[in-house]
Order: sequence, then structure tokens, then C-alpha cells
Amino acid sequence: MRSGFLACTTGSDAKRRMSCAQRWPTRDTSGIIVGMRFMLLTFSALACVLTAVAACSDDDPAPIASADAGFDVQVDTSSGIDAGTGDVGADDPDAEAVDAGAPIGTACGTDNSACASRFCVDGVCCDQACTGQCLSCNNAGNAGKCANIPRLKEDPSYVDDAGTTVNCTQAVGGANCDGAGKCLRTVSTSCLQGSSCLSGQCSAGTMKCLGAPGEICSALAECASNVCSVGVCQ
Repeated sequence: MRSGFLACTTGSDAKRRMSCAQRWPTRDTSGIIVGMRFMLLTFSALACVLTAVAACSDDDPAPIASADAGFDVQVDTSSGIDAGTGDVGADDPDAEAVDAGAPIGTACGTDNSACASRFCVDGVCCDQACTGQCLSCNNAGNAGKCANIPRLKEDPSYVDDAGTTVNCTQAVGGANCDGAGKCLRTVSTSCLQGSSCLSGQCSAGTMKCLGAPGEICSALAECASNVCSVGVCQ
């Protein structure tokens, strides 16, 4: 403690008290209050800044503008290439058009290139090569779809295992299609076993195929059913 302050507090006479009052005047506290308020405002502002920085670091970064944002993308079509499909000549009026070909079922003669499938079979555009035995791409009501030729019908042309173009009669003497993709012998044609006949039966006495229902006959004995009515095996 200062000696002057001690002297002032221990003195008794009026003169000394007057001197002490002049030496240690009562302090004005208004400046201190203003200073404290300023410090509080400073700390408050600093806290706000720190809070904002922390919030920014936690959030996702600002999205980056897309490459085409605000820009009009133009495609140069002078090359004649369609940007959407990659087809050459899409926008070139001088480009030679490519014929895609006709759809299946359309008449084509014998020109494979006329068809989109590139298969011209039995006079129409077909969905496949369809060259096998008793197959046709021009069955009634089913043009363009390769399917078995109906039972008891002839296959006018097919390619055999040797690569030769033949028909049922040439391949198997006196034969027609069985409806399941195979040429089989017709009634009264020579046979060794029933599996070679349309009826599935070969007469042991005559070694000839017995007639299947629907085949033409002239006598009962010609039919597997032994029934020949109006010239047709029943």
C-alpha cells in the first residue's frame, strides 16, 4: 500500500483530509463501463464470425456450374453425320440413300437383297434361311414366317444334307410332308418299315405303305384303317 494513501487514511486533522481528497480524488466509472461494453461487443462479433466459419466448413461446397450452363451448344451437321444416330448422310442431301429392304412377307422373287432380313425364300421375304426339309416361308396365312409344311403337302424345294436342292418326291420316291418337317412315303409306295410311311404302317404282305387318313385310295386294303371312302382313306 502506498505510504501517502496510508497517511491519508490515518490522518486526523482537517487539513490533511483536504490534502488527501485532492491527491486521491474519487474515480469516474463511466469510462470503465463504456470500455467493458466495447469489449463485450467485440467478443460477440468474434463469436459470430467463428460460428459462420464453422457452418461453412460443415456444409457441402457450392455446386460447380455445369459445363453447358448459360451456353448454347451447336452441332455442326455439315459433315453429314447424324449426331443422334451416327448415320452417315442423315443431313446430307447429296448422300446416297441406303435401301433397308422390304419387311418379311413381302414378295421378292429370288432377290435376297430386296429383303430387310436378306432372306428371300419361296418368293417372299423370310425371317430366316428356311432351307430345311418340309419347311416353307410361304404357308397359307403365314407368309414370311418359316414353318413346317402342312401334312400331305409336297415340299417343292429344299436343300438336303449333301447341299443339293431337291423336293420330297426326288428325295423319297412318292413322298409328301408329314407336317412335322419330314418327307415320308405315301400310300402304295414301296417300304421296308412303317417309319418310312406317312401312316406309320408298311404292309408285310405287299411291302407297301398303307394309306394314312386323308390319302387318296382306290381300295380298302390300301388304307391303314381299312376304310376307303369316296376315294380317301379314313
